[in-house]
Amino acid sequence: MKHYLTFQDDKSDKFWQIEVSENSFTVTYGKTGTSGQTQIKTFDDKEICLKEAKKLLSEKLKKGYVETDPPISSTSSDSSKKKNSTSTETSVSQTKSKIDKPASLTSETFHQFLKVRIQDISSSKYSKILKNTDWENLAGDIFDSVYKYWEELNQKEKSPIGIFDIRWDDASTDYCIEFDYDLESNDPKNSMEEGAIRNVPVVDFSNFIKNQLKQKPEKIREVLEDEDFSLIKDILCKLTQEVIIQTLKAEVFKQIPKQQPYFLMFSYYHDEDASVFFDSNAKEQKNLYSILKISKSSLFKYFLSGEQSLIISNVSEIDLTDINLFENLKNFNISNCENIISLQSLSELKNIQSISIKGAKLSEFPDFLLNLPSLKSLYLTNSNLSIENKISIFNSSQLELLCLNANSLTTIPEFVFQLPQLKKLLFMDNQLTELPDRLADLKFLRNLNLSGNKITQISNLTKEFSEIIELGLFDNRLTSLDGICRFPKLNELLIWGNELETISPEIFNLKNLTRIDTTKNKISSFPNIGITLESVTNLSLSNNQLTQIPEGLTQFPNLKSLGLDDNLLKELPDDLFKNFQKLETLALSNNRLSNLPKSISQLESLKNIYLKNNQFIQIPEILKELKKLKDVSLSGNQISELPEFLSEMTALRELKIGNNPIAQNPESVETKMKEINSKVVLYLS
Repeated sequence: MKHYLTFQDDKSDKFWQIEVSENSFTVTYGKTGTSGQTQIKTFDDKEICLKEAKKLLSEKLKKGYVETDPPISSTSSDSSKKKNSTSTETSVSQTKSKIDKPASLTSETFHQFLKVRIQDISSSKYSKILKNTDWENLAGDIFDSVYKYWEELNQKEKSPIGIFDIRWDDASTDYCIEFDYDLESNDPKNSMEEGAIRNVPVVDFSNFIKNQLKQKPEKIREVLEDEDFSLIKDILCKLTQEVIIQTLKAEVFKQIPKQQPYFLMFSYYHDEDASVFFDSNAKEQKNLYSILKISKSSLFKYFLSGEQSLIISNVSEIDLTDINLFENLKNFNISNCENIISLQSLSELKNIQSISIKGAKLSEFPDFLLNLPSLKSLYLTNSNLSIENKISIFNSSQLELLCLNANSLTTIPEFVFQLPQLKKLLFMDNQLTELPDRLADLKFLRNLNLSGNKITQISNLTKEFSEIIELGLFDNRLTSLDGICRFPKLNELLIWGNELETISPEIFNLKNLTRIDTTKNKISSFPNIGITLESVTNLSLSNNQLTQIPEGLTQFPNLKSLGLDDNLLKELPDDLFKNFQKLETLALSNNRLSNLPKSISQLESLKNIYLKNNQFIQIPEILKELKKLKDVSLSGNQISELPEFLSEMTALRELKIGNNPIAQNPESVETKMKEINSKVVLYLS
């Protein structure tokens, strides 16, 4: 795989090239006409390498890069060029002779932090090792490794850097810290948009793991319990960040070209959003050891530092008075707590993104939560809230998801209509009797789920819900779908568990519809209005009252999945399947069928067919015509033998024939199956 891309606008004329070779890829980039700079990324697995390369290519194309033929004069990078990597204990003696390190690299605060974290380690063996570790010596090795990386970066990079992106490498080694940087942005919110192509393992803890923990580095993740591994990782990451900050005073770092301001960011996981730990403009840097402050809180035992989350469940009482100590908290989740003391304290969490309160005894709706500046998701469920009369104005709310499930509410609360950024509203398992027109005024609302209520109709709607793409109305009391045309962009229509006897012709106006689920209704007919709905790929008419196949089924020519199970079907029309070339899954279980029509052989894409609990006395021979068929379910019929034509079904991998007469002699059946087609796994129960 090799691709050459270019990008031109008023400000730039540049190229980007990627070439995959075995389990590594080489990226070359720079100004058009130059040889550019080269970075190499190596993986343990070829498939992962190719996947990551395709991901980077896709990102570039999305940004406006155009694929072209490489210029004749350009030469591809030498893929055998060695990756720039620095081990914690590689070339330490050479580096030490050239630099003057601070006398002490580990602060008193680090040792206080170390003491707190070691106390939480469950293994007495490893806690003892960590207590006796020479942390000052390890910090020195880290300093040397980082210093060497700054030296090399200073020599090769001439463009100003906006972001230094540093992360624990959990995608590959799980014992290294990688460095990367961003030349195109110095905005922490949009950092590293170009993808991590320069990842260089700078700090390598493999010797620490071998010499101190007495384990193989590649096995350390398996040997340690999850919590102990996270704690040791946290210690190493905090030490590294503290040492990195001290290297910034070195002349070699000062000489690296940098944008103003510039930032150093760190993430504990490969796919985690990085957070700033050094801001060149800040008078006071972020406290690396905020955990020392929060460790004194009674809430600390519920804290997950990596996710910045508090998760509390099944306690009779909890006091949130000092929750403001968790100033970087992103997620708060509490369930099944009878008494929450000082819930108002949540209003002090300026960085909180998600709050979930389930099964709490709340005297009134905590409307102060809606004004939290960073809050995106709010779940208040199963709490018997009294909120119908809340009419406060929340025009400044940034809330995008609101869940008020299972609160016995009879109307949509007034404040909901005042949430200007709301994208998803979950209002399931309440006592709503109608879908209010006013929800159409929420211009960003895309997902609406009012399932588990008492709604009988939607024909009352007069406004258009122009942005709704998913509508959940299952487990209501709908007798008609008239009014569904008010949702012109609908992708998914989820209406199982109602009282529908037919499908409204209005659905044929919904040109974006991909999924219709009408399971568990009373449908016995289907309108045929001569219009095809080509967008629908998934249709379920399961568990209804169909005695024959509706003619209207032919209006869905692009189905990939069709559910007709749990009906009253005795036979299928001869020409039923002649127009379903894309069908992959067909469910016909729990009917009264004894044979299949010849047209089923035209289902050239069919992979799965479910025919259990019918009246078949033999495996239908017509199935051998289906060249892609992998899974056949015929349990609960009257089949007594395995036919020889199964040897012709080369794609077949699973055959389920439990609860048939043939299943009474499992050993002989399995032996014969191996003789006929050894690739098929037989299920006899």
